[in-house]
Amino acid sequence: IDATICAIGNNFNIDNHKFQVILAGGDDMIIAVPADRAMQMAIDFCKEFNQRVAKYDLSSSATVVICHDSLPIKNILGVAEALFKNEKVKSRLSNETYIDFIAMTGSAMDDIIAKRKLELEYNDSAGGNSLTMRPYSINTIDKLIKTIQTFKKEDFPRNKVKGLYSNLFKGHNIAYL
Repeated sequence: IDATICAIGNNFNIDNHKFQVILAGGDDMIIAVPADRAMQMAIDFCKEFNQRVAKYDLSSSATVVICHDSLPIKNILGVAEALFKNEKVKSRLSNETYIDFIAMTGSAMDDIIAKRKLELEYNDSAGGNSLTMRPYSINTIDKLIKTIQTFKKEDFPRNKVKGLYSNLFKGHNIAYL
């Protein structure tokens, strides 16, 4: 609970308290927050939790589901649970904390892991490729977000980012250039 309070305090002030605790029990917690704060709050929570329980050899994981507020909670929980299981598998192998996320545009998200594999992984002459590293380790996602913030601060041209993105689908050699 202390790590959650700290993460909330880092991301919201008394005048801007746009969050709702939906479930808090056992080792599960579900909090609804605005999308622009969700990832940073998840990072803050994981870092704070890990720092507080380091001597007990425990760790945390977080799943961020970005969706419309009218989406049924049942649908959100199903997706979050699938992503969380995926994080735990990777966490056991590397003993690191992981964060996974998804932006949901509809309520029909049957097997999110299979869908991600179908849409974001492909084979070419260089072998198997993945267009994502999800779930991300806490350090990797933190660096990624800081890089994105730097791009925005420096007003990096969006058309260049779109060009980089489209090249990812053209194979390993072109994407590497």
